[in-house]
Amino acid sequence: MQSKLETIVEKLFYITIGVYFFLSIMTITMLQYETISSKAKIIRYICYFSILLIILFNVIKEEKITIRSFFRKCLDYATSHLILLFMLFITSIIMFRMGDRLPFILVLLVWASSFYDFKKILVIYIGTTATLMLITFWLTHNDMLINIITERADNERYSLGYIYPLELMAHFLILMISYFYVLGKKLEYKELIFINIANFLLYIITDSRTSFYLGIATSIIAIIYAKTNIDTILKYISSKIYYLFLILCSIGSIIVGFLYTTESATLRKLNELLSGRIVLMNNAFQNYGFTLFGQKIEWVGFGATQWGQEHADAWGNYNFVDSAYAKTLLDYGVIFWVLVIIGYAIVYKTANQEKDYMLIIVISVILMLSIMEPRLVSIEMNPFVLLLGRFFVMETSSSKLLR
Repeated sequence: MQSKLETIVEKLFYITIGVYFFLSIMTITMLQYETISSKAKIIRYICYFSILLIILFNVIKEEKITIRSFFRKCLDYATSHLILLFMLFITSIIMFRMGDRLPFILVLLVWASSFYDFKKILVIYIGTTATLMLITFWLTHNDMLINIITERADNERYSLGYIYPLELMAHFLILMISYFYVLGKKLEYKELIFINIANFLLYIITDSRTSFYLGIATSIIAIIYAKTNIDTILKYISSKIYYLFLILCSIGSIIVGFLYTTESATLRKLNELLSGRIVLMNNAFQNYGFTLFGQKIEWVGFGATQWGQEHADAWGNYNFVDSAYAKTLLDYGVIFWVLVIIGYAIVYKTANQEKDYMLIIVISVILMLSIMEPRLVSIEMNPFVLLLGRFFVMETSSSKLLR
């Protein structure tokens, strides 16, 4: 039974994570250019402080605390969570070398989330970010936010207040799969139809094919999972291929980018299918190379960084790498990249052990999306990254390691 203080701290966490989700999604909308963005920065720092207090409370968790017991508790926790200490160490190096605190903040958020119910966190994500999406649409409709319009093959693509049309469609996909995961076996046909009508309308508006097709595919799998008894089939499939799928998505995409050459007709065709993403990955590998702890790269793309400029001007400097696997490797280094991939492997493994097959489906969608878009460690577009706590915050006592 929870104490009154534990209940208060738990509520504080859910409020904090909800506010943080809201602020994070703001960064992929044109709201980041408004005057409220400076106030959002202050609130974000308050969220960081709140997360630290929540972590400290859960580590100590004693009614009567003395200085001696405080240090004893901290030492005991540290010695039994060596992976977490290593993650904090690596991300601290990245933060001080590059001035990029996002990996360190991610580890803190993963750590704090590991103490609480992930499905509740996901419900908060769906509620807060769906609300911001509707607010963004309303502000854009009333000409209070800019609606960025781009063209592809004579089709106009509208962002509806997001920094780029693709970001809007990807955000809706993540909301879709989050909702499917929360409902699980309770998903109904009417909900599925309504969601996919919205999915189709946004596809017409944004002309973003990857997220649209992934949304359709996930919808089909989700309703089959909800309405039929296919757990045995899913258990067999997941136990055989989930590691292979992770390797193909992560290592496979890096190898393809590294080996790309115009002399290969197969790679040229694959590059065309992926809208030139492979050649951009190959260029980045040649220009920047790999480091252990990451490097500061000035990425130039067509999103917020190019707002107000003509596309023709941007192409001259365009170097943005869409693949999350390549971008994470280039930005944050080999060590962080390897730890993240191991983390996803552990999420797969625990989901299979717990027979949480809908989670395996959702993680597979995110891994596939990350081949073409930077979603692997992006908390605003991938709340499931918080599940990496199953690895980052794993106990490292001898009994745990033996298991």
